[in-house]
Amino acid sequence: MISANEMKEIKKFDKVGMTLMGFKPRSYLKPFHNVKHSTFVFPDDKKVIGSSQCTDALIKEMIEKERIAIVRVQIRENATVRFCALLPQDEKYDEEDGF
Repeated sequence: MISANEMKEIKKFDKVGMTLMGFKPRSYLKPFHNVKHSTFVFPDDKKVIGSSQCTDALIKEMIEKERIAIVRVQIRENATVRFCALLPQDEKYDEEDGF
């Protein structure tokens, strides 16, 4: 019989957060892969110094090379581990609103 503590350890795959697994060509991503709503991911320089600069460089290179990033995501300790695709997009501004 598996104890409750052993079951917790089995379910704990890795640390909470996002881990980069690798890159694939943008053509790899198909419409039927989108099974959940999109989520906007952004850096937090208060927690990780230089994360904005790193994210900006990563996005620029992914756009230039037409790649997507495959990541492993676990949003909290008891949450299910998911594999997701990060699709880079150029920042666009609305002339009227200034955004």
